[in-house]
Amino acid sequence: MPKTLRLILAIIVMISAAAIAALTALPYIVSSDAIRIRVAQELSSWTGYTVELRQAPQLKFFPTLRASLNDVVLSDYNDASTKKVMSVERIDVELSPFDALLGHISFYETQLVRPVFDLGEPVIDPQQLLEGLAKSDGRLGVAIRAAKDLMTEQKSDVETRQQTSQPFGRIIVRDGTLTFRKYGSDVDEVVNGINATLNWPRTTQSASLKGNARWKDEVTEFDLSAPNPLQLFAGATAAVTASITSKPLELSFNGKANISSDYMFEGALNAKTPDLSRTMYWLGAPAAPGSAHVGALTVASNLSATRSLIRLNDLVLDNENNPAKGVIEFVPQAPRPSISGTLAFQHLNFRGLISAFIPLPDKRGNNAFYDFERGESDKRDLINTDFMQLAEVDLRLSAQTASAGPLSMNNVAAAVQVRNGRALFDIGDAKAFKGNVSASVQIQRDLQGTNAELRFNGNEIDSTDFTKVFGLSSGFISARGNIALIMKAPLTKWSKLPTNAEGEISLNFGNGKLQGFDIDSFIKNASSERFFALERKENISLNFKRLDLQAGLADGVATFNTAKLETESGTLSLAGIVPFLDRSLALSGTLTLPVKEADNTDTPETEEAPEKPAPAIQFFVGGSWDRPFISPMNRP
Repeated sequence: MPKTLRLILAIIVMISAAAIAALTALPYIVSSDAIRIRVAQELSSWTGYTVELRQAPQLKFFPTLRASLNDVVLSDYNDASTKKVMSVERIDVELSPFDALLGHISFYETQLVRPVFDLGEPVIDPQQLLEGLAKSDGRLGVAIRAAKDLMTEQKSDVETRQQTSQPFGRIIVRDGTLTFRKYGSDVDEVVNGINATLNWPRTTQSASLKGNARWKDEVTEFDLSAPNPLQLFAGATAAVTASITSKPLELSFNGKANISSDYMFEGALNAKTPDLSRTMYWLGAPAAPGSAHVGALTVASNLSATRSLIRLNDLVLDNENNPAKGVIEFVPQAPRPSISGTLAFQHLNFRGLISAFIPLPDKRGNNAFYDFERGESDKRDLINTDFMQLAEVDLRLSAQTASAGPLSMNNVAAAVQVRNGRALFDIGDAKAFKGNVSASVQIQRDLQGTNAELRFNGNEIDSTDFTKVFGLSSGFISARGNIALIMKAPLTKWSKLPTNAEGEISLNFGNGKLQGFDIDSFIKNASSERFFALERKENISLNFKRLDLQAGLADGVATFNTAKLETESGTLSLAGIVPFLDRSLALSGTLTLPVKEADNTDTPETEEAPEKPAPAIQFFVGGSWDRPFISPMNRP
């Protein structure tokens, strides 16, 4: 055998023998008491809390050197109540065998098995958490204070720089539980099933936290990383990447943050939820005042947030396949929170928009709000306008298409404003009924009560489309013209709204046709019948030059003040009432026929023949909207 080979084999044998000897001697060299004391010192140094190890550690030497400590408790020695901050069923510590042989105890990895973390008082502000870490007596507190001194240039010596670099290692949490209490609540919130790994070799290096947990029966995965977390803890701005993934919510942020007293977040924010209403409930957010079920929602924006202003720039959102773009601003700390911004939609549902503020009634029958078992009105009958006390709103909206119940619109410009006890839902301009329309709902709330005002204006609109949308006789009037409606009512109950509303409506149409009205048949029946049904005739129409109508609306009844139809065949005038609830008719009418030319055969040429008075047919209109009856009061 060559001499060199024998030397190599001898070295290998010696090293192996030394390793075997070291491993054999390791149980006798490593002291369980030393490990127990060292673990207590490390936990206390890092956290600044008092550590109580209630049982002696158990050592395992193969395949790795590991110490297990059961029943560990951390408490705040500054708190007279000595409330537990953390209790751990078992702590497993992976040790360095080489350091142990030299008489030192150093950790590679620390596992917390079934720990219970108790935050106690709620963390109202991130600054509260930072101040607690910075004031702690542990090494993390020392590192944070040293980093602050370097940033403020209070100290720049070598010792201070060394204090910022502290060993940390890897911490693994298995089946942990976190309890905390929301501000103003006396009920503990519980996050359980926590399984996470924190990798942070040294405080001057990058750190990452990955894991999952169960909150309110939903498993949530989380992933946080920071290239320089110590800078973040010291109150400086640092890069941060975070993501949360669960069934109710997916959320990610990639940017920079500052969580000091003037906290700041800037970066790309993305969020996705299959059901926003359910997600808000899962997060424990206050219930929205409205009745809208928002459903699936995705959000992407450049977030810029401070303590006084949260701004979503380049916002792209999609709600139930209705995309929108714009900018939204939140001011959370004004005397009252405020929301403002602009959004451009492809399609906007105004019923859904309003129901996000006010709970709207279901589309049911007349007894929708009556509880027959209790013999009283349903609570849903009450009109809830509490949203006016929650926040101020100033939103400018636009949409390529929009809908409000059966009404469809194009090129819509709208606004929502809530301020000082006044709410306005306004459609400033839109294309509908082949013309232009505008509408608004204004709600005023004061000590005397809550009142609403509805305004609607249509210019050069098509009457056929208008009557079809609002459920009137389709195509009865075919013309173009203007419509104006004003309604006012106290907002108490939905069931009382039709009868409590008051206002007026006016219609002005130019040249058009009254479809299905046979004036010759009407004159004939009025001359010979005591009463007859006014039936719509096919393929017959009456051309008119002008139609004017002005009616007052009150107590669920329209009172015709002016109703005049001018035609070549005469002028038709109506007066009376039209109840909305039972759709009946109670009108009196006059049909004034054209003046007949005088017979001049026996009149001298120098003497003008007197005009004969225009014959008139007076009649009463009864029955219903769908089947009116005519009762002549005189005969021509």
